[in-house]
Formats: sequence, structure tokens, C-alpha cells
Amino acid sequence: MSINQFLTNHFWHSISLIFAFSGMLLLSLSLLLILKSPRLAFWLGSLERMNLWHHQFATIGYAFILMHPLLLGWDLFFHNQPNLWIQILRFQNSWSMSTGWISIVLFILGLFFTFNVQLPYRAWKYSHTILAIAYLLGFHHVLLVKGFYSFYSIMGIPPLLILFLRLFGLDHKGISIPFLVESVKFSSSEIIEIELKPMKRSLIVSSGQYIFVAFYEGPGFKGCGEFHPFSIIQFLENGNLMIAVKSLGECTKNILKMQAGVKANVLGPFGNFHSGNTMKKEIWIAAGIGATPFLSFIYNQQITKPTKMYLLLKHRKDSPFVPIFENFNDQKKYFQFKLIETDKNLKPLFHEMETFYELQEIDFFICGPPTLMNELVLWLYSKGVSHQSIHYEQFDLRL
Repeated sequence: MSINQFLTNHFWHSISLIFAFSGMLLLSLSLLLILKSPRLAFWLGSLERMNLWHHQFATIGYAFILMHPLLLGWDLFFHNQPNLWIQILRFQNSWSMSTGWISIVLFILGLFFTFNVQLPYRAWKYSHTILAIAYLLGFHHVLLVKGFYSFYSIMGIPPLLILFLRLFGLDHKGISIPFLVESVKFSSSEIIEIELKPMKRSLIVSSGQYIFVAFYEGPGFKGCGEFHPFSIIQFLENGNLMIAVKSLGECTKNILKMQAGVKANVLGPFGNFHSGNTMKKEIWIAAGIGATPFLSFIYNQQITKPTKMYLLLKHRKDSPFVPIFENFNDQKKYFQFKLIETDKNLKPLFHEMETFYELQEIDFFICGPPTLMNELVLWLYSKGVSHQSIHYEQFDLRL
């Protein structure tokens, strides 16, 4: 009796197949969610939620796939067939067995890099190539299983196409919109404001939203071609968009050399940071470059209720936007602005808010580094502020 004939008569082998195919289907769904489609993000609630589902589908899918050989081994040992299990472990059965095991090993290795948040972003991003190879080998392994070829070949075509496009950097070009850098303004030694002009059609955007932009070649400049998120600080009547970029990484440091005439592709807009559906008073809290989402409300005169803004900076000179908020503070009675000079210490902010406000009666809008937002959100929860009254969006691409 062959191994395949033997295994098809066993319950645990059937369960292991269910886990394997379910895992591959979940991975296929996770691949479909790597596309930064504004329509899909809107349908799912937000890009952050779409990314969360991508990671959840992938993680559960990997767990299901790892259960496949464990259940297979349990079935063999349960029926006193350890020799067959040893043959499988030694890759002696067939090429399909070998690709299956190699796929599982690469999945484990890829997951190690995926959950290693200390890796530099670019290294972390390219480590996903390991997972792509693992998926391709797993797909090959599945197709060789009799009875599932037609079913999975159809289900696997869309994610395989997306995976192919992602490997060659073509996945977002089909859904992005071409723009041209119209003008460049250096706000400081580390921050540049870029005006983008639509080449085909303009975007319909709201205050507080953000876009992904990839810069390419232009006069005296060669961009990295990678999509990065930037808050829209102003949208003009002619359809042009203004973004602010701070030098934080290798790609954004290069953007500081930007000149007018550079080609760019734009994905978006994304985000529902400020829906405007509440009648509560508002407190805005920003740190560093996190002030940019709030600039769009200032530039476009879209503040309609009592609002207090706190900007956290190590030094006043660290942000060129302080005078803009201060001038608006002088012009509008319902807007107050306060600069807090601090180095990652939130106690001055906590003391200020706890002293002057009934925190449960306020809506909070937060933008800044993830560590700051996490500490601030936990503090607000401890003071009885509900989840519905705390608004923020994550820009961390590893989520």
C-alpha cells in the first residue's frame, strides 16, 4: 500500500488537509489585502483596519499550515506507522513532499523576521521575500495533491498575480494617480513642503487625511520609488495638494533634495481621522511632525467648535509650524494653542489636562510617534475616557 493510499483512509490526515488548505486560503486573502486601494480601505473601514486584517489572516494562515505536519505526524504515530513519518521527514517520498517542507521552514524563518520590529524598515520589508517564496512553494505543493488542483488553481490566481506584481514593484502603479512636483519650499533644515499637481485627475480629500506618495526621476533628482505616507497639510482649489516631509529615513533624506518637475505617483486619500460628527469640545495633541494632519484644518478654516491644541516639542525651533498655530490662535476665539517643550515626558501635559478639563466630556485627537500615542491613550483610559472619544491613526507600516 502506498503512503497516499494509506493516509487517505485516516481521520487525522483529513483534518491536517483541512488545516493546510484553510491556511493557504487565508494567506491568499492576506495577499489580496496588501493592495492599498482607497475603495477597499473605505469599504473595510480604514487602511489601518485593512492592514490589521492582512496580518491577522496571514498569522492564522501560518498557524494552520504549521498544524498540517503536526496532525499528519500524529495520525502516523497513532496508527503505529513511525517509519512512514521518518520517510516524510527525510524528503524521500516525492518532490511535492520536499517543497512542502521547504515551504514550512521558510514560513517559520519569514515569521521570525516579520515579528522582529527592531529590524530597519527596508530590511524588514525585503525579508517578506522569504514569505513570498514560501507561499509559491506551498502553492506548488497544494497543486500536486490530487483532487484539489482545479479548485486551488482558480482560487490562487489573483493572489499569485498580486505577489508577482509586488516582487517587481508594479502592484500599485495600476491604481495610483500620476502627479508632478509643482513647487518646493524648505520650512527648515529637516522639513520640506511639496506642492503636487495632478496630471490626469485631482483627488477629493478631507482635512486630516493622508496619501501615499512615490517619487521618481526629475531635474537633478532620482527618487527611491517607494510609497510612503504623508499627511495632506493643504488642498488647493486648483486640485493641487500640499504635503510636508521630514527627514527620518534613507528615502525621506533623499527627498530633501527635491526640485520642481519630479514625477510622482499618489495613492489615496486614506483616513477618517476627524469625522466631525461629535458636538463635544476637542483637544488636539501632536508631537513633532505629527502636527501636519492638524495644519489642514487651519489652512482650510475647518474648525467649528471649541478646540485646544497641544504641540509637544523638544525645542520650539524643531517645528516651523509653531507660528502658524500661534497666528490662528490670535485670530480665532474658539481655538487655543499651547506649546509644551518636553523630551518624551508627558507629565506636564497630563497635569495641564487633568487640572483644567473634565476629560470624559472631550474628544481627543492624537498624532505622533507610536510610543507617545500608546502612553497617552493608556493614560486617558485610566482617567475614564471612552474608546469612542479617542481618535488616532497609525502610520507604522509594520502594523
